[in-house]
Amino acid sequence: MNKEFLKRITEAHSWLGLIISGLLFIVFFTGSISLFRNEIALWSILPHHAPAQGEPLPPVRSCSLP
Repeated sequence: MNKEFLKRITEAHSWLGLIISGLLFIVFFTGSISLFRNEIALWSILPHHAPAQGEPLPPVRSCSLP
């Protein structure tokens, strides 16, 4: 095989790998957000501090999003 041909194939393989890995990252990131949608919504609603001594914990509710 020609050296120039191998060089072009190697560069093409590198660029395609970068493009495909970027697309896969976007797909996996959006998939994880959609999978944990309810947990993320509850996390943003519930208080982020510990309750005072003797104060009962708030009930955990299921959050239904449209």
